[in-house]
Amino acid sequence: MRVNFHNIVKENKSLSDILHKNLTENINHGQFILGPEVKKLERIFSKLIGVKYSVTVSNGTSALYLVLKYLKLKKNDEVITVSNSYISSTSVIALNNLKIKFVDVDEDLNINTNELKKKITKKTKAIIAVHLTGNPTNMDEIIKIAKKRKIFVIEDAAQAIGAKYKHKMVGGLADFGCFSFHPLKNIGALGDGGIITTNNKKFYAWAMMARNNGHPNRDDCNFWSLNLRMDNLQASFIISKLKKIKQINRKRLKLAKLYIKNLKNVVKKVPNISINSLGVFNLFIIRCKKRDKLKKYLQKNKIETKIHYPKPVHKMNVWKLNNYLPKTDQYAKEILSLPINHHLNIKKINYVCKKIIEFYKFN
Repeated sequence: MRVNFHNIVKENKSLSDILHKNLTENINHGQFILGPEVKKLERIFSKLIGVKYSVTVSNGTSALYLVLKYLKLKKNDEVITVSNSYISSTSVIALNNLKIKFVDVDEDLNINTNELKKKITKKTKAIIAVHLTGNPTNMDEIIKIAKKRKIFVIEDAAQAIGAKYKHKMVGGLADFGCFSFHPLKNIGALGDGGIITTNNKKFYAWAMMARNNGHPNRDDCNFWSLNLRMDNLQASFIISKLKKIKQINRKRLKLAKLYIKNLKNVVKKVPNISINSLGVFNLFIIRCKKRDKLKKYLQKNKIETKIHYPKPVHKMNVWKLNNYLPKTDQYAKEILSLPINHHLNIKKINYVCKKIIEFYKFN
């Protein structure tokens, strides 16, 4: 039995008719940039997250970049985030000429709020709170810490479309929410895309220009900026997929619960399912002994796995400073992402679990 990590071919083939219809409609109306579907997606997403405004952009990195750009922070102002996220959570800080400050993580792989308190200084102006794997981080504590010190909070919700924290949608909990529609996300485009959510009217007006080279209209420019627009065609694809978001996330949760039931006494750590929050399991990450050997064993048995992420940002070539992040470093040697997507079935999940149990029986 083969178990692929992703199955985006099957996913998009299952929507083939509607996706072809989207393409035909775009060809017929000819508004390929900032057309009607872009505006419609922004309305739909605002309603989904429970915010006043949404601004579509070219990808999740663009979303984070523009939010930090808008804040107009000074060159050496600090922005706090974690090192065990995708590079974009950090690169946008550097690209805005700001100082990166890493905080270690907790057992759930999200930011450790006790460590966060210790790392804040007078120069700390923003926190990028990552909802890694689609599992909501401790937003109550983060917002409490930030409000006391008048620090901006940005939710990196790239992996968390549809996730809830205490019955509120992730992306609507802080000053700004930043999402990705990369094809491998639980709601993915057939290319790339991103979106920013907020209740800040001034930011909304600025971002609508900032994503479009600073244009207030076709013939003028208010400030220097970049082309960070989402294609209208991608917006139409995302709208069609968003109609199935509850069904998609329910299926992922069902499969995650099966993994947890079968593996909780086998591996070092499985994800927690909080009674107060609802994760979307964009990824399912376990922590395990003999990780590399297990990965090879699963590969030998036609089970594809990944590591998110084998090298934290503070260990990459781009980073020149020493950082003491003991849990981040430890977990990077133990984490393994198992296949999870809404086109997998119970039989395949049980097969993965069987092979993991088998491995530890003999190793």
